Formats: sequence, structure tokens, C-alpha cells
Amino acid sequence: MPFVQDAIEVETITFMPSPGEPARSGLRFTNSTRQTIPGGTLAVLGETGLLGESALPRLKPSERRFIEYGVELDVEVSRVRQTQKEEPQRLTFSDDEFEEHFLRKRDQLLRIENRSGQTRQLYLALNLAANSQVQGADRLDFDHEKKSPVAIFELAPQSRAERPLTTMEGLVRRSDLRSLQAARLLQLSTTSTVPATERSIAAEAYARQKDVEDAAKEVDKVRGEIKKTEKDLERLREHLKALGKDSGAGPEGNPLVKRILEAEDRLSASQKRLESLESDQDRRRDAVRKVLERLPKNKDKSTGG
Repeated sequence: MPFVQDAIEVETITFMPSPGEPARSGLRFTNSTRQTIPGGTLAVLGETGLLGESALPRLKPSERRFIEYGVELDVEVSRVRQTQKEEPQRLTFSDDEFEEHFLRKRDQLLRIENRSGQTRQLYLALNLAANSQVQGADRLDFDHEKKSPVAIFELAPQSRAERPLTTMEGLVRRSDLRSLQAARLLQLSTTSTVPATERSIAAEAYARQKDVEDAAKEVDKVRGEIKKTEKDLERLREHLKALGKDSGAGPEGNPLVKRILEAEDRLSASQKRLESLESDQDRRRDAVRKVLERLPKNKDKSTGG
């Protein structure tokens, strides 16, 4: 690079975002100089001339990026089969947020083909959490831009093989207190990989959460009654309005007036019942909160699930 008067560390690679997608010709580009390289257009030249163009991001010394510049037609990767299993490990709670810390294990069998007469360095993006473990690749790298590991496979010329790949990543699944489900708490309370103390708390929280959900059904029922009564009132008032001067008669002389008054009484009673049920539901949810507060507190929220 003329403006830095230094050689740049570059490796030719074949990059693939995931099995089944088109492969891309690329570079593992490392700023091995002592100067920051400004962003700009990058031209890739080979023995046959211009191979392609791409954009180069601004890179500080020692930073590296995977740069794609063209289509690689000779390399294909397909997924023969895949199995996935999740194992809850810990339960935490604080600030009305419930967290399940779990391991996700994925076993894949990949069919990899290189139709080229030359060796290829296949870089397969894994789209995993940064703390993941990977087994089955020839080597591993890390995509600092996407904060995810990359599996590397050495492909011999004109080769085809099936390669097993196993990944294990630690993840966190978060639920707001209002979105908790009793069924999930029950599952966690019987999961052997969760510590016994936390299982016990989950079992108690399940019973309290079930009370919340039972109360929610009654709340929904009353809300439905209120909505129906409001529609009935609207319709009756329209009928009364259409009667014109005859609408002034009292409930004894006008059945519509009587029905309106009865509907208003029903609506008032339903609204008071709804207020009572919602207050009761808040008390039941507070009981769930008090149980879950016995769990360890949440820590870092940088890992998502």
C-alpha cells in the first residue's frame, strides 16, 4: 500500500454466511502496519487481472476484517441434518425481569464440496454468541465485527466430504414479570440441570403464577361483558334518539329508557368488579415477585437469547 509504504497481511479465503447460501470469494485482511488505514474502495488483483472490488472499512493497527469481493462458484456447503437441544443451567431475577441461563447444543452434519482444482480455505460464519465452543472444524477464527466465532475448513482440490460440527453456546432468555407463564415455570421446576434450590423456587412461583393466570381469565371475561354492555347501550341510545319527541317518557312509559337504565346499572357494576379483580391480580402478581426475589440477582445483560 503506497501511502503507508508497508506490506499488508492478507489471506485469500472462501467465505460463507451459512450452509446453503452462495459462497463468496474473500480476504482475511489484517492491518499489520503501525498506522490506521482509512476506509475506501478496495481493488483485488490476481494473476488474471482484476478479480473484484469491495469496500474497506477504517482499520486501526492490528485490526482485521473479512472482506468479500466476488462470487465463489466452486464451493458448496449444505446441511445434511441438524439436531438442537437446550439445557437450562441457572435462574435469576431482579427488577421484575426473570432470566433463564441455558446452554444450546447444536449437532450438524455438513456436506462440503470443492470443485476447484485448487485448495480452498472455507470460512463458515456460525452466528453464535462470543462465548461459544466449537468442535469439528480444522481451525477457528473470530469475526470481531459480528462478535461471533468462524469455523475454518481446509478443502483439498476437487474434494467432497461430510463433516460433523458441534457447537455449544451460553445464552440468556429474559421475560418481564407480566409475560411470565406458569407452564414454563413448571417445566423449569422439574429440570434436573437447574440447581435444586432454584427448582424449588420455580415450583413455588408456578403455583403463584397459576393464580395470576386464573385471575386473568376472570378479568378478560368481565372486560368482555363491559364491551358488550357498552355496545348495547350505544344501540339503545340510538333507538331512543330516533323516537324524537316520544323519547322523553320515563322508564314506566318507555321500555327503551328502562332498558338503558338497566344497562347502565350493569355497566357500573361490571366496572367496579373489574377494578376489584385488577387490584386482586396485582396482589397475586406481587406474590410471584416476592417468591422470585429469592433467586440470585441478574448480572450482565450483554448476552441475548
